[in-house]
Order: sequence, then structure tokens, then C-alpha cells
Amino acid sequence: MNRVIVHLQPDELAVLRAMSHEDFRPVDQTLRFLLQREAQARGFLKNEREGSGHRLDTNAATLTQNTRIGASPNTGGSHVSVP
Repeated sequence: MNRVIVHLQPDELAVLRAMSHEDFRPVDQTLRFLLQREAQARGFLKNEREGSGHRLDTNAATLTQNTRIGASPNTGGSHVSVP
């Protein structure tokens, strides 16, 4: 498992915490769920019905890397560390 640090503005962190609370999930699982849902919507990740054999709620899902070279992270605000 890799660790990712995400820098969030205070209002973004409040929204993430509220979403996590509403869904009865820890913050890291909410971030993982949101990433998987967005990856599926963009076509980077397929669910079982689309024939990939991986479910969205498992760690076995495979993402296609599509990172812009030279992209820099947002700095400032609060951050969330995801194990």
C-alpha cells in the first residue's frame, strides 16, 4: 500500500469529513472510493459488468497511469495523509 498526501483547503477538508461521516467510512476509504468512481467515469477503470474482472470496492482494481509531466501539487491549506 502506498501513502499519498493531499493538500486541501479548510472547506474541502470539512466536506471530505462530512462525506466520510455520512457514508460511515474512514476518510482514507472515502478518498479511495471517490478516486475509483472518477477513474471509472473517465474510462481508466472498469467494473465487473464491463469485463475487467475487478470490483471497484477492492484493492485489486487497476488504474491506467495518465500523469501530466511537470504537474505540481496544490500547496497550502490543510492536508490529509492517506495510508
